[in-house]
Amino acid sequence: MPQLDFPDQIAHKPVYVVPYYAHDNGDENDRDAQFITVGWSQWDDDEASAKIVRHSGKRWSRQSEELPLRRLVDLTILSALALGGGSEFTKIDPFVFESQSAPIDVAYGSKRDRTYLSEQLKSDELLKRRFRKLYEILKEIESSGGFE
Repeated sequence: MPQLDFPDQIAHKPVYVVPYYAHDNGDENDRDAQFITVGWSQWDDDEASAKIVRHSGKRWSRQSEELPLRRLVDLTILSALALGGGSEFTKIDPFVFESQSAPIDVAYGSKRDRTYLSEQLKSDELLKRRFRKLYEILKEIESSGGFE
């Protein structure tokens, strides 16, 4: 499937739109993300959100996801902790998330599942490259005073 034109009918109000199909790394038959966007949420005009706009090959998908940016960042933090923590990652230290004064127990699956997931994450070169790029961008923003 080629890159499509952005759909005008979605309720999310994008401010930044990136044609994403060519960058949705995966088996070509499994690619369905056409765009990634940052803009205003469909449920609150004052809430910034990110959206992955997906197409099934026949129609725009109801599985397109929209997340408030703060949740997207928290999900990215959790992903990074899972990548770095290995099979022993079972707690999140206090003050990682907003209003979090105590450790959070995150263990759910068996140690075998955590070990297998850890091995998968650590062998995923694409994921590691994306986290390195995120790290580089955050360091650039910090060095230019962007977080002050």
